[in-house]
Amino acid sequence: SLPKMWYFDEYYSLPGRINLSDYANKNYRGTLKKEEYQIVKALFELSNLSVSDIQSETDYENFKSHLESTSNLITDEMFEYWTTNKNLDIEFNVEHVNERILNIRVRNRNYRVSLPLGNRSKGFLWFFSFLIWFSKIQGDKNKKYILLLDEPGLSLHASAQDDLPRFIDEKL
Repeated sequence: SLPKMWYFDEYYSLPGRINLSDYANKNYRGTLKKEEYQIVKALFELSNLSVSDIQSETDYENFKSHLESTSNLITDEMFEYWTTNKNLDIEFNVEHVNERILNIRVRNRNYRVSLPLGNRSKGFLWFFSFLIWFSKIQGDKNKKYILLLDEPGLSLHASAQDDLPRFIDEKL
């Protein structure tokens, strides 16, 4: 019945491009570092996306609606707490080149453009990654956790520094 220690820092940032073969094979020498693999795994568990379904998709419309539904749920969750800019949406799309790559993009509704997740501020990326990871452990009702956050205030905007405790208070 001992609680688990849960350490979170900037190394657990969600990558904006995820090589699905590297993820499926747990290839830490490829495009994903071990910490990135863990946050990507949390994203897939939270979203109910299956890597094998993405890699073998044949019904594009069904697949696209599932991706959009997932991005809408994550967008709603993120912007319930992120008050710095509410005119953003999280988007997922899959690139088919030599391998399948899951791209995570952030769309600005005001300017009607999207940018890769990695092009957002460090604070946005930290908060988004933390939200994914925290939501995953919230689903684990059988364990208790002690959270260790490594300097979240360094990269968070002033208003996001208010958003973070509110997020934790409401989720706990």
